[in-house]
Amino acid sequence: MNDNARVIYEGPSQITGKGHIVGIVTGLARKRDGTAKVKSTNTKLAGDAASHVMQLFILNADEHPSHAVYDSGNDEHICGSCPHKRGNPISSRCYVRVEQAPRAVWQSYADGNIEYMDPRDVAANQPTDTGLMRLGAYGDPAAIPFKVLRELMNGIGGQRYLAPDQFKRHTGYTHQWMLQHIDQRLRFFLMASVESECQQDLATSMGWRTFRVVEQGESLRTSGNRPEIACPASKEQGYRLNCVECGACNGERLTSGAPLGDLTRKVNVMIEAH
Repeated sequence: MNDNARVIYEGPSQITGKGHIVGIVTGLARKRDGTAKVKSTNTKLAGDAASHVMQLFILNADEHPSHAVYDSGNDEHICGSCPHKRGNPISSRCYVRVEQAPRAVWQSYADGNIEYMDPRDVAANQPTDTGLMRLGAYGDPAAIPFKVLRELMNGIGGQRYLAPDQFKRHTGYTHQWMLQHIDQRLRFFLMASVESECQQDLATSMGWRTFRVVEQGESLRTSGNRPEIACPASKEQGYRLNCVECGACNGERLTSGAPLGDLTRKVNVMIEAH
């Protein structure tokens, strides 16, 4: 069995209301001293090897990720209408290579090697050096029921949307924030992904913090109730902070001790597209 991953949800997509999707958390394998057995190699997220990243993958349960993207179009169940998703002939900018980590996770699941774990128990079983929970290493977290994400982030008995969660830091983004049937409480955990100032204004009016992808050379919006900051983990900012150190992209949650302090609850974030 795969001791590094656990299924926390299996059922229909909350984006399309159909399909058969699965939510899988990876990064659970531990050594005898409690630290992670399999370290993240993504330095943008974790920085040095002292910080471990756990990740939530959202996948079509019965279909190879590449087939869902390039053949059947069933990636709509996990990515919705994201303008950046792979297979979009106009503006595909998704950096996730579905034939790599998503394929490996899906194959392990398809082979029957990943067991179910109650999402409330994940935090208690995380490696002691976990620095970040990444909601959506592949797929949009809004495809997972809000109740499941809430239990994952708050642990047993958790009802505190704005309280510090069970993980040191977390990041999460969704393009589905405009859909009428999407649970708007997701804003407590996720950033609204936007591509324009109009979208940003609408999301802000709905109570969301935003993560805006812009063309090179566009300016920050520095006025208003929620001014923007440039992503400190970006090339343009010289990778001055990694995601574990920053913790800004956490929806409406407060991240105590983060370098940006209480501003992480108030600001929007911008990054240039590449």
